[in-house]
Order: sequence, then structure tokens, then C-alpha cells
Amino acid sequence: MPPTRREFLTTLGAAATTLAAGPRLSETYRHTTAKAALQLYSVRRAMEKDVRGTLDLVADMGYEWVETAFFPEGMSYTQAGQVCRDAGLRVASAHVELPHGEHKDTLLEAADAFACNRMVWHGWPEDAGYQTLDGIRRLADTYNEAHAFCQNNGLRLGLHNHWWEFQAIPESEAGRVEWQERFEEDLPPAWGGLPFFLLRPLLDPGIFFELDMYWTLYAGLIPADIVREFGAQAPLLHIKDGIVLSEAGPMVPVGSGMQDFPAIVEAGAQNIEWMIVELDSCECGELEAAQKSLHYLISNGLVEAY
Repeated sequence: MPPTRREFLTTLGAAATTLAAGPRLSETYRHTTAKAALQLYSVRRAMEKDVRGTLDLVADMGYEWVETAFFPEGMSYTQAGQVCRDAGLRVASAHVELPHGEHKDTLLEAADAFACNRMVWHGWPEDAGYQTLDGIRRLADTYNEAHAFCQNNGLRLGLHNHWWEFQAIPESEAGRVEWQERFEEDLPPAWGGLPFFLLRPLLDPGIFFELDMYWTLYAGLIPADIVREFGAQAPLLHIKDGIVLSEAGPMVPVGSGMQDFPAIVEAGAQNIEWMIVELDSCECGELEAAQKSLHYLISNGLVEAY
């Protein structure tokens, strides 16, 4: 079972005071308007045992906003939305399946239940389309179609990355010629054939990106550079940290690993609307890690204090 509220609150103060503050944001960007949220996937194990109790603890940490992913089996979107409201939590964005077939109805149900208009395609598992130029064009068509559906229903569609979207595809002069002949246009400029850079100019400008800082670093890139390059197209960031980068983790509380979050915030400047804490796995307790992460972001001026 998750700790009781009394047990959890007893440990919060001690955990917060022992967390190193780390480098602070420069005065240039101290006026950040980014807000903090917690991706509920971070606390999925606790939620499997006690959804309402876990969400109450998330609210006690100081989070006012969350991003949803998966709730325990058997819980409807309507029930999930209500339990979030009962805990005093609002939904900033929701991870969903792309709206095809039956998923069109479920996406609309999620948007209604969570009173949220930002729908994010979680991007899991890897689509083989990211490995070829033809596949990337096919994916662009799919995302544009999904965006049109969302737009027609008053919603926005975002794309979330893992590592494969920033790993170079096999690229050759023959491939460039094939692209130009098939689509009657030049191959879009890209950083060494990285799929997300090839994809961007093919997408409807209404589609936004939710850039995952951990997977970007894992792919061998500097997260701040990617945030700067995407600019206003990336209003949402997944904030996660690690000491040793691995597909399987474990991750550590934000601010205690390898990431330079002040540099990331400075690179994004006022384009960053949401800093969404996510911990796929963590050696310390997931609830403690989530609280330490929020404390780090607020105490270093990387997000607005609630």
C-alpha cells in the first residue's frame, strides 16, 4: 500500500531539505511562466493499489496539475477524471492513442472526462516508419490526419518522443533523389537524417511537440540544443533525469542526475508552457522522487511557484 498521508507528510520536509539545490536559473530567465505537472505514469504502481490515496499524496506534494497516461484496468475515463477532481488535481495534457477507428471515441471521452484539450500521442512502441524516408512521409500523413480530427473537435495534437525519433536513419544520395522524385520536393533539411527533423516540415503547423529530455539525451544529443531548435513548436517538456542512461532506467529525482535543466529552460525561454515531471522507474520511492523533483524545479526558479 502507498504510505498513509501522515507518514508521507512526515517525510516530505526532511526529503526537501536534503535535496541539493544545484545550479540556478540565470536572472535573464527568472521570469519563467512555465508550470509544473506530474505525469501520472510516474506513480502507476502506487495507483494500482490505491488510486485516490495516491492522487491525494500527489496533491499534498504541491502539484496542482497532472498529465494522464494509463489508469488501473477497469477504471473508465469518467471515473478517472472524477478521482482527479476529487483530489484537487487538474489535467494539463493527456497521453492517448491516435484517433483511428474505436480510438476516435476513446480520445473524445478522455478529453471530455479530463476537461483537457491537449492530446499527446505517446509514441510507444517504435514505429518502423521512422527508419526510412518513405516511412517518415507516411507517418506525417497519419499525424496530419489525426490532427485534423482533433482540430475539428476543438482539440490539439502533440507528439512525444523516445530515443528512436532522434537516431539517424540510413541516408544516401540515392535516398535523397528517391524522395525528390516520389514527392516532387527536396528532402527537408535535417540534422544528419534525424527522423523528427525530417518530419517537422511535413506536419501541419498546428501539431506541437512534447520533447522528452531524458530520451533526447539518451539519443546522444544535447537537450537544450533541441529545445532551442524546436522553439515554440515544443511548449511541453518531459522532465526526467538519470545518472546512468539506459532504456530501462533507473531514473533519479530531477536535479540529481546528468541533466542541465537551467540550460534547458534558458534555451526554451518563454516557449515552455509545461515542465512535466516523469519517472519511468526510480531506485528510490516513486512518490518521494516526484516530490523532490517538484521541490528542485520550484526552488531553482525553473517553474512558477504555485
